[in-house]
Amino acid sequence: MSAGVEVLDRFVRTGYDLALKDGKIRASGPGELPEDLRDLAEKNRDGLKAALLLADPPDWLEDLIKRWWDGAETPVRRTNPVTGKPEVYVVRVTVREIATATAAKVGMDPLDWIAIREEVEAALGSWEDTGN
Repeated sequence: MSAGVEVLDRFVRTGYDLALKDGKIRASGPGELPEDLRDLAEKNRDGLKAALLLADPPDWLEDLIKRWWDGAETPVRRTNPVTGKPEVYVVRVTVREIATATAAKVGMDPLDWIAIREEVEAALGSWEDTGN
């Protein structure tokens, strides 16, 4: 289990609901948030944000996840490095693209996508479990 998912699970087990609102983690629960949970959330902020986003993905992210599961090929236009001319290539969505998009959405540098790869893989696995 990824760190972000483990932290989210710990909050839920202690009676707190978490949500991602305007790029920030919001907690609601039985009382004042204990310092240990606050510290845990801060230490694992990026992974926790990613886990929250992936638990209830926006339509565009859900579409990427579905394309990954389907293995759908998508035509994209890219510049040929040799000729410099635009050409159409057929690509498949990878974990990297989903993680990069997720990183950008939660305020991370997309180049640091590897830091939330486990959260993305956990989310993809949960999609398999639910038959989405």
